[in-house]
Amino acid sequence: MTMRYDFIVHQGVDFARGFVFRDCGGKVDLTGYKAAMQVRQNKRAKEAVDTLTTENGRLKIDVANSKIDLVIPHDVTATYPATKLIYDLLIKSSDGYVYRVLQGLISVDRGVTRV
Repeated sequence: MTMRYDFIVHQGVDFARGFVFRDCGGKVDLTGYKAAMQVRQNKRAKEAVDTLTTENGRLKIDVANSKIDLVIPHDVTATYPATKLIYDLLIKSSDGYVYRVLQGLISVDRGVTRV
C-alpha cells in the first residue's frame, strides 16, 4: 500500500526528512534496497523539478531503523517554483521488485531573504 504524506519546503533553505517503514510484523527489512524520488509540477510534466536517489546521496537508507532519509539542499530548494508540486518515492529490491511506498504534495513556500 502506498502511503500519502504532504509537506512544505521553504525556498532557499535546507530540507531533511526521515520516513520510517513498518508493517504489521514491525520493521521492514530494507537490506539491499535502492530508492528514487522525483518531484514534478504535475503527473504529465516531462521534466522533473528534482531527482533524489540513493546513488546521488540525497536518499539514504538506514536498514537498522527501517528508515529512508531525504535531503534537499538549500541551493536546490531555491530553484523550486513557489507552487504545489507532486512526488513519489520508489524502492527497488536487490531482486528487482519495485514498490511505490510514498506519494504526495509538496507546497513550496516562497522565500523573502536573498543572501
